[in-house]
Amino acid sequence: MYLRIKKIFLSELETGVGKRMQRVRSINLGFAALVILTVLVAPVRPAFSLSLEKIEEIVPLGTDTGLLGPSGLWFDEFRGFLIVADTEAHQVLVVDRHGNVRKTLGQGGRLRFPQAVAADRGGTLFIAERESEVLKVAAPYDSAVTEAYQPIDLSPFRRKRPVEPVALFVDRDNNLLVADRGNRQVLVIGPDRKLRLALPDVGEPADLWSSPGKILVADPGFGGIRVYDDRGRWLRTLGTDPARFPAPLRAKSLAVDLRERVWVVEETGGIRALDSLGNPLFSGASGTLFAPVDLAVDSQNQLYVLERGGGRISVFRINEF
Repeated sequence: MYLRIKKIFLSELETGVGKRMQRVRSINLGFAALVILTVLVAPVRPAFSLSLEKIEEIVPLGTDTGLLGPSGLWFDEFRGFLIVADTEAHQVLVVDRHGNVRKTLGQGGRLRFPQAVAADRGGTLFIAERESEVLKVAAPYDSAVTEAYQPIDLSPFRRKRPVEPVALFVDRDNNLLVADRGNRQVLVIGPDRKLRLALPDVGEPADLWSSPGKILVADPGFGGIRVYDDRGRWLRTLGTDPARFPAPLRAKSLAVDLRERVWVVEETGGIRALDSLGNPLFSGASGTLFAPVDLAVDSQNQLYVLERGGGRISVFRINEF
């Protein structure tokens, strides 16, 4: 009898201990899951700091007047040329890294206030002129042949007002993206020159950039950088979170480097960098620049800033530490 009672007692004791251990394990597993969830949900913070080191100034040589009033810049990574829309001079300059002007487009009055440029891999150059719904296309732009253009008429894409192309971008698939401020839209035109996509209601677009699966639109009017997927669906807006930005980011131009960092020229003339989630990474350089208007990046971690006031392109090395 004593042995039977002892066995029952021990059995119940073991059962109770087992249940308590299961509860402890459940609590531990729950805590581990909470930790993992917290790590996954917590915003990504930059693990390094950025700085800009000025390494060069490129001043176009061989021009009669220099840069009078530039407003657009494109870096052709396949040919190593910088293409500058010198708006007030009614010209587009093709410049190498040493400042030598390889070609001048717009001679003889063929261009009128060019304000945005972009080129594809094959050397086709697209030029947007102020107050014109017709883009001018030079192919190939670095040819020694006499200057000639083919038109792309954007007037069929009007919504309520004439199309006002203020920025251009060519993606890796040779799609041409047009920021149309007149109708507050972005047009995506395929290599066949047919409209593939129209993004309506994008605020007041000033510049744009496309990377695989994403389209970024700088909106200085309403603030921030709008991010869309390649189907035109809005994903998020960078630079408007009050916890990270006391005032909405007013970016008039932008470029994205190979690490998906977004570099912008603010309306105040400063340079900023954000990560793909909108976390601030860098702010500064405004004191060393004279009216910056546009910028570009290359695969060597270098940033090119077009200065309207200085009539030059300042080159910075992006340092990480």
